[in-house]
Amino acid sequence: MIDEGNVFARQWYLSALREATALQSTSKVTDASVAALSEALGIPTAEVERGFQVLIERGLLSKTPEGRLERTDPSIHNFGRTNAFSMLNYNIRVLEQSIKAAVLSSDKRYFETLTVAIPKALFPEIKQRIKRFFREIDIMAEGSEGRTQVVQMNIQFFTQFDETTEN
Repeated sequence: MIDEGNVFARQWYLSALREATALQSTSKVTDASVAALSEALGIPTAEVERGFQVLIERGLLSKTPEGRLERTDPSIHNFGRTNAFSMLNYNIRVLEQSIKAAVLSSDKRYFETLTVAIPKALFPEIKQRIKRFFREIDIMAEGSEGRTQVVQMNIQFFTQFDETTEN
């Protein structure tokens, strides 16, 4: 089975569409909800419809007898297992979304960055803490009622340069 993280990375908007089904206003696929998602994500309505179909085909969404779409599992994570090239393409698309979000009011966005020098041995521990942080946020969100928005959260953690020492 193909890692679902790679599917989401190749089609960046699938994770947003999947999470949109947790919102009352977009849990049922109607012309109005498809148009609203199309406008919000900046993709054609046909792509929104195809995205929902892909999610259903992969078993990531199911359709209720009433015609509502539901997530089959509360959360899907890649936790570092996504192909680097797919993730690069995903990050480019998310960066484009981030640029658009820069004009949103501060109650709808939060940007922060940190550049710091660390010992090489600390790198694995920081990665584990980031994974734990994502899980904590996910558990908090899944335990919440009355969801009204889908948000994107990204953390990039990479070495900008290494000190090289010769022995």
